[in-house]
Amino acid sequence: MAGNLEFIKSETGTSVSSLEVTDCFSDKYDVYQVIMTDFVNTVNLNPNYQLINSSGVVTTNTYDWATLIPESVGTFGEVRNTNVNYIGLIGVVYANATLGIGTFTSVFNPYDSSSYTFFNSQASSTYNGNTYGYKVIGVEKTAQQITGINLTNRGNGTFSATVNVYGVK
Repeated sequence: MAGNLEFIKSETGTSVSSLEVTDCFSDKYDVYQVIMTDFVNTVNLNPNYQLINSSGVVTTNTYDWATLIPESVGTFGEVRNTNVNYIGLIGVVYANATLGIGTFTSVFNPYDSSSYTFFNSQASSTYNGNTYGYKVIGVEKTAQQITGINLTNRGNGTFSATVNVYGVK
């Protein structure tokens, strides 16, 4: 995989419950970088991804994912989930944290209708002076053409964030 990025699209949401980035995946690239910045909120929140196809957001229970959570305080956590309707725990944003979360996600083969779509994501956030890291792998287990990505929360409350999508040359 080469390392040149080509900017495709950016979306910003303020006080939203989800943020859809539509028509950002095409047959031009096999690998995309999705970079989320400035994710802030007023309640504890776990941001998650869902995919978008020609019919809308894919909410079927066809996602599997696992997250490793190394913390600056010396402990590690692990969370796994299968047959759910989201790629989860791409980070945690605590209520009124002074710094939001940022993620760097690779998305593989989203537009290929004969392949599953895979994720590899890294994120960091802070709370009470501690830094938390997140390393996520995931897959959406249906071979379908994916055209976009949806950032959502797993619970109540709204958030603000910016999502930038790049194609990898």
